[in-house]
Amino acid sequence: MHNILYIINVGYQGGVEKFTHSLVRQHLSNAKYQPILLFFSDGPFYRKLSEDYEYTFLIPFRVRMANPLSWLRLFFFLFSFIRKQKISLAHIAMPWAKILCLPALIVTRTPFVWFQHGPIGGILDKVASLFPYEKLVLYNSSFTQSEYREESVLGISGDKERIVNPIIEISPPDANNRAMLRSKFLDNSEQRLLICAGRICSWKGYEIAIHALANLRLEKPDEWSNSKLIIIGSAGRESDRDYEFTLHELVKKMALTDSIMFLPFSNELPDLLAASDIFIHCSRKPEPFGLVVGEAMLAGTLVVGSNQGGIQDILIDGHTGFSFDSCGEIDDAIEQLVMKLQTAIQLDNSERIAEARSRVQNIFNSSKIASQVEGYYAEIIEKEA
Repeated sequence: MHNILYIINVGYQGGVEKFTHSLVRQHLSNAKYQPILLFFSDGPFYRKLSEDYEYTFLIPFRVRMANPLSWLRLFFFLFSFIRKQKISLAHIAMPWAKILCLPALIVTRTPFVWFQHGPIGGILDKVASLFPYEKLVLYNSSFTQSEYREESVLGISGDKERIVNPIIEISPPDANNRAMLRSKFLDNSEQRLLICAGRICSWKGYEIAIHALANLRLEKPDEWSNSKLIIIGSAGRESDRDYEFTLHELVKKMALTDSIMFLPFSNELPDLLAASDIFIHCSRKPEPFGLVVGEAMLAGTLVVGSNQGGIQDILIDGHTGFSFDSCGEIDDAIEQLVMKLQTAIQLDNSERIAEARSRVQNIFNSSKIASQVEGYYAEIIEKEA
């Protein structure tokens, strides 16, 4: 059995960490590869995996891009670690991790794949593209691929590129919890529950959903006055706290405190998604992929979301939900969202919801995607033997 080194950038669980965790579970189930997890930093995700999984390690010092001495220390640490763990292949995400780990990988002659999860852009992607030593570049969407091709300083050979769909999975929603949550947030069964979810940061566009609901309540009070919106998430960085504050102030200014509430992330998210009537995704810039959109679809919730970025791979207007341009002028985005929400409530969406769930289950299936990735690993390892 070959040992695969997963270099994990942070100690909390974001999109790329979710993908890695799902791959690890499938590796253990398939028993073809032994995953070895190496974290750059401590955090709740690292601690959970270290409790659940024996081969979880933490780099015992802080590595900083601004500190060249830490690069040297990392080189010697990785050199020893790769040899001791008998690593056959490494899997890296994020350009800075590739840049920092590259010397040790080259010296130990360890082949590696680079998973471009996004977002793409900035000097680090350009610098990382100058060292095309990876055997494959994996992308989580065709949008991410096109973004990296634009950023790459050197041309990319098509035979080194593969698109690997994200793995989308949630705990099966509990019907009893669904009913309980609806009764918790709604006063009666005729009310409508809307949900946004994701990290609170300025480009997530939650103000669009707030304005849209305010406009609908004014224009269609008979249909929307009883609707409530829950925004699930929190600011992960200090720089995002001002934006979070402005959202709270906007809700107060529009006198919507009885209709819009904010909740932190919790393990109840699948049940909250299942309890809602509509999930709204309104990012102000194209995202590489919106995992929570797929999670909402798996939960059986109608999605009204952006038609920009990697989400286009999953959200097909009129078929798996409804989409609008969330990245244009804000007034236009609000108007389009208002129109899409009004259209959505006037139709029977049972077929759209069923088609969306089926698409996620068939295309973003953990078993299929893990088998695809393991096939790539096998080809690389065999060539390197």
